[in-house]
Amino acid sequence: MFGTRSYFVSGDCVSGDFLILLVLSTCCMSSTITTDSLLPNQKISDGQTIVSVNETFILGFFSPGASTYRYVGIWYNHVPNRTVVWVANRNNLILDTSGVLMFDNSGKLIILDGRGSLFTVAYGSGAKDTEAAILDSGNLVLRSVSNWSRVRWQSFDHPTDTWLPGMNLGFVGAQNQLLTSWRSSDDPAIGDYSFGLDPNDKTNFFIWERGNVFYKSGPWNGDWYDFTESQSLSMRFVTNDNLTTLNYYTIPVGGIASGFCLGAGHREAAKHIVHVELLASVLNIQASKTVANAQKDLIQEMELDGLVAIPGEDDECNLWYGTIMHLREQQSGDAVANFYLRLAASELESTGAPVVLIAATVSSVAFLIFASLLFLLWIWRKKRKAKEVDTDSAIKLLESELTGTHFTSFCFSEIADATCNFLPENKLGEGGFGPVYKGNLPEGQEIAVKRLAAHSGQGILEFKNEIMLIAKLQHRNLVRLLGCCIQGEEKILIYEYMPNKKQSRREMLDWATRINIIEGIAQGLLYLHKHSRFRIIHRDLKASNILLDIDMNPKISDFGLARIFGSKETEANTKRVVGTYGYMAPEYAMEGIFSAWKLWKEGRWLELVDPSIYDACPEHKVLRCIHIGLMCVQESPINRPTMTEVISALDNESTNLPDPKQPAFVSPGAWSAADVQGGARSINGMTITDTQGR
Repeated sequence: MFGTRSYFVSGDCVSGDFLILLVLSTCCMSSTITTDSLLPNQKISDGQTIVSVNETFILGFFSPGASTYRYVGIWYNHVPNRTVVWVANRNNLILDTSGVLMFDNSGKLIILDGRGSLFTVAYGSGAKDTEAAILDSGNLVLRSVSNWSRVRWQSFDHPTDTWLPGMNLGFVGAQNQLLTSWRSSDDPAIGDYSFGLDPNDKTNFFIWERGNVFYKSGPWNGDWYDFTESQSLSMRFVTNDNLTTLNYYTIPVGGIASGFCLGAGHREAAKHIVHVELLASVLNIQASKTVANAQKDLIQEMELDGLVAIPGEDDECNLWYGTIMHLREQQSGDAVANFYLRLAASELESTGAPVVLIAATVSSVAFLIFASLLFLLWIWRKKRKAKEVDTDSAIKLLESELTGTHFTSFCFSEIADATCNFLPENKLGEGGFGPVYKGNLPEGQEIAVKRLAAHSGQGILEFKNEIMLIAKLQHRNLVRLLGCCIQGEEKILIYEYMPNKKQSRREMLDWATRINIIEGIAQGLLYLHKHSRFRIIHRDLKASNILLDIDMNPKISDFGLARIFGSKETEANTKRVVGTYGYMAPEYAMEGIFSAWKLWKEGRWLELVDPSIYDACPEHKVLRCIHIGLMCVQESPINRPTMTEVISALDNESTNLPDPKQPAFVSPGAWSAADVQGGARSINGMTITDTQGR
């Protein structure tokens, strides 16, 4: 009747930790957003939908037929073949799935695509008190949040090709609300056919084909038009100075309520239904009785189907005979009444069954959720208690093993006070395992506070290892550990404060100071490898782990990855790749652009010298330092000097050094400059598989 696509839609064709549980259940659902509305600044993307309260209609993006273009539309939720009843952008297609439907701050409902193109669906007002909602009638409305009856815009005033129950067709002011067909089943753009009231004869409906009359309905007969004669439709034709409209509602046969009337011999009852609108043209009522007496007659008299009680009429009601039709729920009006429908008592009682079923289901789900929460809480407390036990054990072990040292166990509040709650201005730097802050103890002593980051990878084992090592090591070129703090998730080390931080103040680092730093580092490593109580390999020695005191004396820090090996062992093996990015051969990061080995082979080793000391350093001493450095990075351990030999070579220039061979290096393609310039890391790709204390 409506050309290629338009049709009537009858209601007869339609038959809806705690956070962890919610997330798990949501993951198993579709992308439907569990709401029927959008508030200002909310949106749905292509692939997401919103659904009406009773899950009758869905609003979302779709592609019609075989088309790949995308449109925003409304369709039935429970109809197997998608039945689209309204299209927002029928003449403004979206090329791909980049579309977004947004309700913006100004009260406009707009569609955006990936190209930034914009199509306005609707204009509202007072956006702060407005929401866009999809109703169970299939109507998309912009309404007041505080008063839903205040509708500022509705899709029912802008129909496309489908006439839904409750939708007005006709003239509202000067606007003629028409149905227009799709161009084809694959294209919802405006087609050749339209349906609506004739502007010149507002009692007739026409179908036009490209502007020419294709069909004429005939005039309104008081109940329906010829094309709508159906016992399942209730039509209403309204005409006045401002509007001429026709709308309809669907009525299930047998009345607005489910039910039927049984024959004699069956127990029956009366069901009370409120807010019923009676259509005068189809009333079939007789006699008047009190409500109490009429209810007895309703149950006993076989031909009586219902009672009609008009509020405010002295407790009287009318008897209803015959088929119960043309009733509609209405909240207010002159014809609103109370209605008593004759039902089988068994059916009236059964109406409570869904309530019982729902209550039982809700109770069961609530119990399962509560039980799951208790179980998760038990697991969490068990893990927390185990962690607390591990922490307490670690503290007791440390205190017992560090008896006799000047080691102090601090509480977290003391450290927070000393660093002004870890004020960013007090931050000295960022290590591989976390940031370091400057602090001041109550007695005025300056300290350096190393706070392990949660993502650092240094667990309680590495933390205890660092404490045990540094607390028992005593050497002028090793940083001194003053204490620690282990409380909950917090693991903190407290060092003596180095006022010159790192060796990064170039203006203070003349040649003599740099030589002093090199010799001090060598002395510290010699102590670790040979003369300390434990023989220790640092495994993360780099420029940023060398600190300078007030007299510019170097001190080795950061022992989190250090490893002990036996007094009779010559090497310690490790299967774990460790270290953090610091100095590495240029081959690692620069992909052959610059190479110390290449400059050495070509006799251009002076290009390695810092320009700030170029004129003040003796060339023969610089050459010797570079020579020793290349010897220390030889691929084979037997070609590398011990720290004793390094110190001897630095102090005695007459010592002959063998020519260095090409150092070991990783293929340049394995690294990029971006890898080296990134943030702090705790585990990297420096291969140290056979580590030797030499």
